[in-house]
Amino acid sequence: SQKQLESLPHILGISIPDDLRREVMAVEPRYCVSVGVEWAVQQIKDLRLRGAPGTHLYVMHNVKPIHAVLEKL
Repeated sequence: SQKQLESLPHILGISIPDDLRREVMAVEPRYCVSVGVEWAVQQIKDLRLRGAPGTHLYVMHNVKPIHAVLEKL
């Protein structure tokens, strides 16, 4: 969500790519999950191509986006 773009970096000590931030902020809030799912899918595919042994996905109070990611892999 747009709200998580602001809170997660502080809570988890992570950075959000500028391109992702722009995409999320450019869509209506109801489409934020779709943007995040597509980014996650592409990131996981890239990690696999580079030899990552696995990935860990966090469920942020809603398992549906995780299911969407897994269905697209």
